[in-house]
Amino acid sequence: MDRLPHSTDLGAQIAHGAVRAFVMGERGAANEPATADDIARMAEIVQAGVAAGAVGLSVNRLEMHKSKDGREVPGTFAEIEEILALAHAVAAGSPDAVFSTIFSLGAQADDAVWHEQIDWVSRLSRETGLAVTFPFGASSDGSDRWRARLARIEAENANGARLYPQVGSHRQGLLCGLRTMNPFMGRSSYTALAGLPPAERAVRMADPDVKAAILAEHGMPGTTALAALMLQQAGAVFPPAPMPEQEPDPATSLAAQAAATGRDPQDLLYDWTIADDGQALVHFFLGGYAGSLDPSLELMAHPDSVLGLGDGGAHVDVICDCGYPSFLLSYWVRERERGTLGFEAAIKILTSEPAALYGLHDRGVVAPGYKADLNVLDPDRVSPRPVEIVDDLPTGAIRIVQRTDGFVATLVDGVVVQRDGEDTGARPGRVVRSRPRGA
Repeated sequence: MDRLPHSTDLGAQIAHGAVRAFVMGERGAANEPATADDIARMAEIVQAGVAAGAVGLSVNRLEMHKSKDGREVPGTFAEIEEILALAHAVAAGSPDAVFSTIFSLGAQADDAVWHEQIDWVSRLSRETGLAVTFPFGASSDGSDRWRARLARIEAENANGARLYPQVGSHRQGLLCGLRTMNPFMGRSSYTALAGLPPAERAVRMADPDVKAAILAEHGMPGTTALAALMLQQAGAVFPPAPMPEQEPDPATSLAAQAAATGRDPQDLLYDWTIADDGQALVHFFLGGYAGSLDPSLELMAHPDSVLGLGDGGAHVDVICDCGYPSFLLSYWVRERERGTLGFEAAIKILTSEPAALYGLHDRGVVAPGYKADLNVLDPDRVSPRPVEIVDDLPTGAIRIVQRTDGFVATLVDGVVVQRDGEDTGARPGRVVRSRPRGA
């Protein structure tokens, strides 16, 4: 990372799964229990990595995160004692490093399981002194149970833990279409057309006989689970739009539109998918959508929360979260009618708060002696543009990008790296390293 030129500063977190697979080989990849020897070797590597500058450790507990062979990624089911040992190694390497995790699906759905997860992350934080961050959000069913969960976090922090629920300025979602990932992939009648350009594929798929054949293959072996998930959560699926709404009217959802028109939801979803000459992107909110972002406003303003949940780096062909800073500064500050954030509060959420979480005490504030990482922006013009699909990755693979207006200049270490949204070619970025223990 040090040798590669880059425009912005970068930091690296150690991935538990990678270390586990390296130390344990196939046993680690198969999620077998670690021996005391395995744990000691992993801890040695983790401590050395943090001492060399890694800013934290990432641990996955979410079962839907799979490796290429279809198995859960290494460490998903690791014993808590293994994780605690690695957390102690992190703390031994740096007092500023952060422990990041994501809970299981069961914890997201079941209060008892969720509280069990809070038990161990609270213990970990108190024992090691580490800041712990994990995804957190409102319930997709519209209930207020997230308030009780937030109260539990507050109580643990009052008792010496350092828990930072990571919240989003928007609902995360998949952009599904013929150019990205769509619910009809894996069906044999669709696979026969999958190699065609999107526009030609859309024309062929509009044929009534082809449509009937593809729809009839729903749920057959080898088909993707995406269709079943979208149909189960049809209230969280919304029609194609150049700029997908982040707080859409529930009456426009797939469930509501199918009910209003008397159509089968899968039939309507099919038509949405092939619309606009195959360029359409159907918006599917992950985890559901209860019709309002009001809870997000409360969560972003909460003193224990930190803004994040940008998942686009891992799923560039179906998720685009890079626009959330400009979305925060436009929608939440300027446009929303049901409650807004102040401009100063939004800037603080984007800058000094995440910097403080990672112990980056040289940035995040405009003041003498601080690093000159600055955005010069026009508050009245800041706004994300519609998403675009580009095919500039190796092998011609696609990614979804979202550019923005209103950023006059971006400076890193006092050097202008972007002007009016265009790259200047300057590469002043460096690797940010955590502060070693005892420094």
